[in-house]
Amino acid sequence: YSGRGRLASFLCVAAVRQALDLLRSRKLPVAPLDDGRDLAEQVAETDPAMAVLRRRHRPQFKRAFEESFAALSAEERNLLRLSEVEGLGIDALATMFGAHRATMARRLVKIRSQILSGAGARLGEWLELSSGELDSLLRELRRDFSLSVNRLLQKAT
Repeated sequence: YSGRGRLASFLCVAAVRQALDLLRSRKLPVAPLDDGRDLAEQVAETDPAMAVLRRRHRPQFKRAFEESFAALSAEERNLLRLSEVEGLGIDALATMFGAHRATMARRLVKIRSQILSGAGARLGEWLELSSGELDSLLRELRRDFSLSVNRLLQKAT
């Protein structure tokens, strides 16, 4: 422990990791908690090591996300803006674009996936990280997706 964060947070993470190690060694299933996420996912959200990694690579995150976003077509950016910034739902988008709601949902998923995979590929090229660290960074990108997209779309208008 380096003393940079709260000791209580560090102890909580250490205790949860120890419990997970015990569960894994006994091959017991980890049950999801009330919100559907398992304990490991919740620990990752408060993981001090991940916070350090995230702070260290914030400029690369931003650049990778922006470059991946810039690769979208104007129509894709517009659809994303209508969904993320304007808050239009799938039904409204389907009516507006004259498409089925399932088609609009698939298009939005595809656009989000393009941005995330493009940003992940860029981060993989720029940073020398293990696959586990890169996966953790990609989870962080997913978590901040709406905030990042909103920032980029508002900057573009």
